[in-house]
Amino acid sequence: MQGNNTNILIRFLSFPLLPKSPFEAHGLISIAKNKAMEEYIPFLKFATVGLIKQSIRRGRKILRTLSNRRSSISFAFTCYLL
Repeated sequence: MQGNNTNILIRFLSFPLLPKSPFEAHGLISIAKNKAMEEYIPFLKFATVGLIKQSIRRGRKILRTLSNRRSSISFAFTCYLL
C-alpha cells in the first residue's frame, strides 16, 4: 500500500498543474473528479490546506510589517515635531 501511495505522489508531483493558491487547488480537485483521477484528490486537499496555512502566515507577516512601519513612521513624525 505504501509503495502505491509513493507512486501516486511521484506522478502527482510531475503533474503539470501544481496549485499555487488555495483557489487553484480547489479548482484542480474539481478537474480531478471530472477526469476520474481520484488518486490525486488527497494530495490536492493536502496541498490546499498547506497553501491556506501559507497564505495566512504570509498575511500575518505583511500585517506585522505594516504595523511595524506605521509605528516607526509615527515615531519618526513625533521626533520631527519635537
